[in-house]
Amino acid sequence: MTGVLVACCWLLVTGFYSLFPIPYSLVSASCVTRFASRFFCHASRVTTLVIPAKAGIPAFAGMTVERSAFRVTRHASRVTFIALAIAVTFGQKSSAQTGLFVPRDFGRYHVSDIYAPVTNLQVGLGTNSADYNTNWDRQWGYIILEDFTLGADLPVFSGQFMLAGKPVRMAVTGSLSAMVWFDFTNINSAPILNVDYRAGFPELHFLREFDSKIFRNLLLRFIPLQHESTHIGDELLLFRQEAGFSIKRINVSYQSWETSLTLNDPALTNGINHSVGIGAKILYQIIYQNGYYTMRPVEGEASAFVPSSRRMEWYLRYQLDAPAGPFRSSRFYPVISAELRYRVRYGYPYQIANEKTLNGFTEVPGSEIFAPCLNLYAGFRDKGASNKPGWGGVYLRYYTGINPHGQFRNIPKYNFLGISLIFND
Repeated sequence: MTGVLVACCWLLVTGFYSLFPIPYSLVSASCVTRFASRFFCHASRVTTLVIPAKAGIPAFAGMTVERSAFRVTRHASRVTFIALAIAVTFGQKSSAQTGLFVPRDFGRYHVSDIYAPVTNLQVGLGTNSADYNTNWDRQWGYIILEDFTLGADLPVFSGQFMLAGKPVRMAVTGSLSAMVWFDFTNINSAPILNVDYRAGFPELHFLREFDSKIFRNLLLRFIPLQHESTHIGDELLLFRQEAGFSIKRINVSYQSWETSLTLNDPALTNGINHSVGIGAKILYQIIYQNGYYTMRPVEGEASAFVPSSRRMEWYLRYQLDAPAGPFRSSRFYPVISAELRYRVRYGYPYQIANEKTLNGFTEVPGSEIFAPCLNLYAGFRDKGASNKPGWGGVYLRYYTGINPHGQFRNIPKYNFLGISLIFND
């Protein structure tokens, strides 16, 4: 219970900051940041980086940059991971009871939901790109990449009410997740490429059941406030700086709301279940930002920056759960899940390798468009020791579309094929 309370308090703080964003110049001097810095690190220091001279790149020789300007946000990262660890430890038990801080036993996320706040470990082959390949001698089309997500679905309240003489189950929750993407086979140093932080509060779930074998239930999920911010790793930032890219870092940070409808909740089945979901995610327009990202002058050249103006993405999902299917065992059953999501491809330029140029790269102009992205999972889910469907699973995952990671969503083509191990409540 203590862990759930702490995590919920952190969600409230995150939500307040999302609604009333503090300028970066004030954040570094705020009481909250000073407290976090002293509590976790005992001191807050600003490191000055001097870029050494490199043959062929005279314009960047001796360039001095304050690391704090790029806001790798180590203090915030530590606070977030501690909150997530507490939430995962204390908030992932399942129960059919109702009341305050009682987890819901319905409204399970589809396996293919790319934003689902679950714990997920994935390893496989992903598209290589000059934008994040820090090993210049490795010019392969695909490299082994890993990403893992530490996520938690935080219960606040579970209950039910009557509507037109029929019971409607409801739940109020929050969500936290942090997704780390890194190049662990890179012999240089196995750098972290990107980290995506996400939070949602409150998440409202309503389930209405029907007396039908085909249309069993209908789930409405509404999230009035979500926040996502992303950060590239230190080594990658220095690499992009030294290589002379026109854009070194993009500040992907935005607030949004989301709503979805799901027919046949995958959590409520002991037979063969076909689940279909449809939904949309829409950004809030705030004073200093209209789209998904911003860039400060120290982070890149103004002539290369393309502002973000699109504010919506939508998706369609399908999932087959077959606890009573022909390929089941006493504990495992097959699952196939797919998501087709129209996402916004960011409009600033990206890089491709070119040995004929001075720095070894060619910049390709970008354009902000809606791009279809397919996320597909096929594997087996574990019922768990309690024999309740959906405790965890192992899957083969295939993704194709724009690069889904942070500021690299400007890269138009990214493929991934690998093994995924997913744990959820």
